[in-house]
Parts: sequence; structure tokens; C-alpha cells
Amino acid sequence: MSKRMFWDEGIEAAVRDLGDSLIQEDAEEDALLAQAGPDAAGYFVDGDEDDEHEDVPAGLISLADIPVEEWDSIAVSPLSKFGDGLWNFTCYPHVVAKGARLNFDYVNALDFNLTTQRFVHWLRISKALLFYQIPHFAVSVWIRSYGSMASRKTRLARLFQLFNEESLYLGPPGDTGFRTINDLSVETVLAFIENLPTSGAKWEIAWTLRYWRKLSVSCMLPPQYAIHDKYVDKATVGRYREAYDNASTPFSPIPLDDYAEVVVHCLRWVNDYGDDVLWVFRTFFRSVVGQQAQQANLRPDSLSLNSREGL
Repeated sequence: MSKRMFWDEGIEAAVRDLGDSLIQEDAEEDALLAQAGPDAAGYFVDGDEDDEHEDVPAGLISLADIPVEEWDSIAVSPLSKFGDGLWNFTCYPHVVAKGARLNFDYVNALDFNLTTQRFVHWLRISKALLFYQIPHFAVSVWIRSYGSMASRKTRLARLFQLFNEESLYLGPPGDTGFRTINDLSVETVLAFIENLPTSGAKWEIAWTLRYWRKLSVSCMLPPQYAIHDKYVDKATVGRYREAYDNASTPFSPIPLDDYAEVVVHCLRWVNDYGDDVLWVFRTFFRSVVGQQAQQANLRPDSLSLNSREGL
């Protein structure tokens, strides 16, 4: 058998193994969706609230009815409680685990950790707003995806810049120096929005303020964390969203000549290093796949990097 024929057969075997693995993953995901059922909140659609629906559904948990000191004991998922530094929703249907985990305990872009005592009110406000975007606690039937929780958290983080610039929600409530967003004029808030550097940032903070107001007037938040003034309305949010959409640059297709160069480059790497890659695959497959015992059984004759033979 020639080297070329051996090389082709090796490529075919590697592709076949990879294809079998992908088919298995697809089957497992299909089974997950089937178990979730048609009414599950885990549809892989990042639905957003429809601005036409202003009423908050009845029967939801109201954080306003629970003492703030007891919020930390609320179970937001079978894996996490409200007071945890990490909210984990990976037990629900999702596509990417990273999007179903919310981490609060880290140093952010403003160079502070939200979980420190100084920012306790900032943390509570952000968690309260996120609480009502968890699909099973959501104020809107359009919120159905657990896998997009992380992106919703990023959108709400725009508030921290406003809090930081205006020194809001710092210290004990009731102190003479304790200021809330309700101490700001509409003009001040709108000026802050207009001074943000991008149209995307302007839309995100405007959307967040309107969403916060909606929860407040629906009595879902306690007075100390409620927003009283209507800083932005539906038309304002829509205007910022339109500006954001218009500023977005669509992806341009790769020129055909550049694409041809990329293909040639890839084929050159395959021709030059294909034999070496296949040798590594055949020899160390068990070690390369790590702890996945089922896949390791596909190559019982492979070697371990920790063994004398592997070295």
C-alpha cells in the first residue's frame, strides 16, 4: 500500500470518527429538547420583550414582598441561590454553557468588584433586574432562553457607569449622603445617555432604564430600589435602537481571490503535516480526549502521555 493511499485512508477514518461524534452530540441535544417539551423555557431563541406588552403577568414572585435581607436565600435555579456569586442555569436546556452562567464576583471594567460591601446596593439592583429575566421568573413570555442570560447581564451593567459618575446607592439607605437615581433630573440622565460613546451603549442604558421603570410601577421592587421618574419612553428607546441598527456594519463577503488563497494555504498545511497529525491522533487519542472515557474506548490501542510507551 502506497504512502498516499495510507494517508487517504487515515484521513477518511479520522473524518468518520469525527462525524460519528457529532452525530452523537446532535442526538443527545435532540433528546434534551424532547424531554424539555414544547412548553419549556429553554427554546434556543433569545426572545426579547415586546414593547406592546406592558402588563406584568400575575402570579410572579414580587421581591417587594420579601425583606431585602432574605433575598440571598431565594433559589434562582436548582444550582444557585440569589446571594451566590455565580448563578448557574446549566441544568436547563442551553446551547453554550458560558451563556447560562452569570458571574458577579470579579473586577469589572470600572476596576471594582461588585460583591464587595461598598457596592452591595449595586449588586442587589443588578440581581433584582436580572431576576425578572430568568425565564421561569420572567415578566415577559418573550424571555425563553437560559443560554442568553450572560448577554442580558452585560446589558444591565451599563447602569454601573451612571451610578459611579453620580455616586448613587452608596452607604446605608436613609443617610443624608445616600443618593438614588430618583435624585437625578431627567435632563441629567438624558445627558449621560447622549455622552456615551456608541449607539449600542445608548440603546442598552435606555432599554434598561425603561425596563427598570416597568418593574417599579408594577410593584415588583422595594421602594429603596424602585425608579420613580420616567426618564425614557418607548419612542426614545426605539430611536436609540434604530440608530444602533443603522450604525451596525454588515459582514462583507471574502473576495474570491482571497478565499482561493486561504484554501490553497489550508491544503498546503494538510499536505505538509497531514501524516504527522494522523500519527498523533492514532497514537495519543486516549490522552487527547481527556476524561471522556466513552470516546477513549474507540481507540483501546492508543498510548498515554504519562506512560513509558507514550514517552
